[in-house]
Amino acid sequence: MFDDFKNKHFRDAFLEENIRLRLALQIRTLREKNNWSQPVLAEKSGKPQSVISRLEDPNYGKFTVRTLLDLASTFDVALFIGFVPYSKLIAEIKDVSPKGLTAASYTEEKTALLQSHAASEAAHKYADTNPPLQKRGRAAYEATSYTPTQTPARASGSMPGALLQAQRGQQDTRVSL
Repeated sequence: MFDDFKNKHFRDAFLEENIRLRLALQIRTLREKNNWSQPVLAEKSGKPQSVISRLEDPNYGKFTVRTLLDLASTFDVALFIGFVPYSKLIAEIKDVSPKGLTAASYTEEKTALLQSHAASEAAHKYADTNPPLQKRGRAAYEATSYTPTQTPARASGSMPGALLQAQRGQQDTRVSL
């Protein structure tokens, strides 16, 4: 397939088709995940139901950034729009399953983070109070710590510092929402 990307017309068509399809499927998947009908999503987002229907149609494709931001707010998820190399796009769009198309809301993400943090703290407490495990050191149990790659979240500290760490391949295991 990568040979097809030599053709500029193919690349442009591929990009447009996949963006249109993925956004339409994501909107529908997020709506269904919340057990909302189109009229319910329309009411919550302040859009007419006919707009929601068009946005869920993969052939429509006339999304505005404002509409996408409104929907992100309604679903309580983040919206990311950026220019990327084709290799990153291809890697990102491989999974079109409902799980691959949905995003955890802020509340779901925070709940998962708190549960992960509680489990990690319990493991650390156990390791700190168990003499045989103390010999191996607490570092052996650091792997149970939550890392931002498990559930997307904002790293604590300054955002530029967190981004710089990510670019250098470093992981800050402290996370706050």
